[in-house]
Amino acid sequence: MVPVRNGLIPALIQSAAASFRTEGISPNPANTGVLYHHGTCYALWEGGMLVRLEDVASLRTAAASSDARPLRDLKEQLKTSGTIGFTAHPKVCPETGELLFMGYNSQAMGSVTVGCLAADGTLKNLAVVKFPSRSSKESTQPLLHDLAITQRHVVLIDQSVNVRISRFLKGQHPLGFDQQSPMRFGLVPRDNPGGPVQWFELETASSLMHIVNAFEQLDSRVVLIGCRIAHLDLIPAGRRELRTDPGVLTEWVIDPRCGTVTERMLNCAVGVDFPRVNDSCMSKPFRFSYLSRMPGASSAEGVKFDALVKYDLAEDESVVHEMGDSRQGYGR
Repeated sequence: MVPVRNGLIPALIQSAAASFRTEGISPNPANTGVLYHHGTCYALWEGGMLVRLEDVASLRTAAASSDARPLRDLKEQLKTSGTIGFTAHPKVCPETGELLFMGYNSQAMGSVTVGCLAADGTLKNLAVVKFPSRSSKESTQPLLHDLAITQRHVVLIDQSVNVRISRFLKGQHPLGFDQQSPMRFGLVPRDNPGGPVQWFELETASSLMHIVNAFEQLDSRVVLIGCRIAHLDLIPAGRRELRTDPGVLTEWVIDPRCGTVTERMLNCAVGVDFPRVNDSCMSKPFRFSYLSRMPGASSAEGVKFDALVKYDLAEDESVVHEMGDSRQGYGR
């Protein structure tokens, strides 16, 4: 049993998130996601707390001391619960205006804080969710990067990229791809994150860093669409090489009644990631999504795109817009 008080678990979890941070900049670069909620723009990175942008045009951030009372209260409540980060990809429900989020929790390996902000920015609920134990006796902490929402669920991704204390004790980076840990999905009750969570395990190990969308069908099955990566090795910041297989647009159908999950590859360009849907379609059935195509390997500095892809779920087909010679996009 690893004691929490000595700071080892928070340090290991922070080291996982730090794999996305560029050397030599702020401990919380807040450079992964941008979000508007309740009239405020936030810059986000899962290794730290949300940062308020004081001026969007100049990207000037506001000092924490100038935060309004609701934001100060939120940060204090998260700190009290043991939460040491705020997800880079929270989701806003277009129907209720609620913001659903998660964050690393330092109280124990293999746990995550799940919460909801009401439309007015106040905290509606907050709970710590534990990931089920694997066959290994060693506790693991999955890399937490994205989540999905439906009308009734928050969908957690327990991917095969995780933190292991045994790697740290061997002098290795604690974050790695775990071939013995198949990816799992957890359906968390959206209005009661502290309630029972139903888990669904895939047959093989894989990674899912970015989700397109999720929604519920009339028979209560949950459809989840995202960019599946068969093998992902995140190398510590400072090294230039990053091993990642091409992202494949994939659909998973989760059946809570039968306790099953099925997987199928969609008819879309290979090597896609960083997806988007219209925000008004979040948590609902949708037709179109937009993705970036990555022509080659990534590096520690980021990923390069050479085309934009529009995918049509109704027709299961995609259209590719080539950026042209000597033109490319860039992201992290």
